Amino acid sequence: MARIVQTVRQAPAENLLLVMPVSSVAVAVWLPAVAALCVIVGLGAIVLITHRQSRRRRALRALHRGADELEHDLKECRTRLERAHSSMTVAPGVPAAGEADAHAAIGYRAELLRRLLPDFEQVAPGVDEGVEPGETPAKRASRLARLKALAVAENISGAIVIGSDQVAELDGRVLDKPGSAGTARAQLQMCSGHAAQFHTAVCVLDTRRGHHAAQATDLTRVVFRALSPDEIARYVERERPLDCAGGFKAEALGISLFDRIEGTDPTALIGLPLIALARLLRECGLALP
Repeated sequence: MARIVQTVRQAPAENLLLVMPVSSVAVAVWLPAVAALCVIVGLGAIVLITHRQSRRRRALRALHRGADELEHDLKECRTRLERAHSSMTVAPGVPAAGEADAHAAIGYRAELLRRLLPDFEQVAPGVDEGVEPGETPAKRASRLARLKALAVAENISGAIVIGSDQVAELDGRVLDKPGSAGTARAQLQMCSGHAAQFHTAVCVLDTRRGHHAAQATDLTRVVFRALSPDEIARYVERERPLDCAGGFKAEALGISLFDRIEGTDPTALIGLPLIALARLLRECGLALP
């Protein structure tokens, strides 16, 4: 019995000795194959993840472009609404602003005027802004500011009417509102490395005192730094300054185009010289501040 037991115990050991070499060979054969397969699968997963991330980045860039275009469209809608309601004027006992531009400058000037007056209305004057023969840019700005105020005052009484206009020039050549991206780029290319002059006129007409009118004109000199075509293209694409004389917005990104600004009133370049306007309104009896 003892031998039998001992033999039974030895038999599994012998069997194990025979099986172990076979298992070692199998592992040695299959392990590299399994490792290679894992590497292939892993590389495939990395490529797939990278591809998906790239697609997501492209989708995000497309969304950002779409958001920028939507923001620009909303600005255009606001501009058109402002044009429909137009200029500034009249509440009884409150200074009226007959701020009279048929373009989006109405919005810029209205924002400036709110620094001085919390309440006013806007009225479009509907005047012809054509150039008269031999007229200098400064005289044109002064004439149009007065015409705008007079046109609004014809149908208003008991109010103060404000008209304003701005004319830009480069070496005697008038720089009108560009109206298109191509014209804006061309204007900025002409201004690159040069100094442009901006004549900003304001006329205050007091209908409470028999249409008494007083005027002032501000001169601002803007020195542009040397601009590359790429800088100009990027700026016009980003800011779309199509409704601004000279093709830029000094109150926004346009400030990056300048080497310096020379003038006495920083608000004049935006479209309404508030220092001169405040003085004229005080002369009309308004308490400012």
